[in-house]
Amino acid sequence: MKETNKEFLKGISRGKEEKLVEIVRSFSYKLNLGNYQTADFFCSQKAECYENEVEEVSARLYEFCKNEVVKSVNAYKKDLVEPSFRKARALDHKEEAHETAVLELND
Repeated sequence: MKETNKEFLKGISRGKEEKLVEIVRSFSYKLNLGNYQTADFFCSQKAECYENEVEEVSARLYEFCKNEVVKSVNAYKKDLVEPSFRKARALDHKEEAHETAVLELND
C-alpha cells in the first residue's frame, strides 16, 4: 500500500512558530545480471515538514523509498526465475516445452 505525503505527515505534531522545510530522500539499487548487464531501480519521495520533525520525516521517507525499491527488485528477480522453472517442468511435457521455447524467443 503506497502512502501519500498527506497520509505520511498525518499525526505528526506541528509547531506554530517553526518554518516549513522540504525534504527529498531517495534510494537506488543496481542489480548485476552478469555479462556486463545491470538492472537499475530508483525511488524518490519528498515531503514538507516543520524543522523539529526533519529527522523523523527524513527517516520515514528513506524507509519508504528503500521498501519500494526492494519490492521492485524482488518482483524483477521473480520474473527472471519463473521462466527457468517453467522450462524445468516442461521437460516432462513436450507441449509445454514447445510453448516455453516460443515464449523465450519472443522476449
